[in-house]
Amino acid sequence: MLTTPHWHKEMEIIWIVKGRVNLGVNDQPMQLKENEFVFIKGGDIHYVMASPKSERLVFQFDLCFFSGRDGSE
Repeated sequence: MLTTPHWHKEMEIIWIVKGRVNLGVNDQPMQLKENEFVFIKGGDIHYVMASPKSERLVFQFDLCFFSGRDGSE
């Protein structure tokens, strides 16, 4: 599976559950293996190229969730 380079305002955590995953964050390529994870800040340009039979969990969240504000301020 491939995601094209993109960005969003939410933070993202990508945790590799199985196999290896190549990805890039702000033109910095990296490879993650099982039980490794990466934090991606909101606004960072990133992409993912998962290898066959790999599995990953992706969590996206807005930091406003932790502040109790709705983000409109």
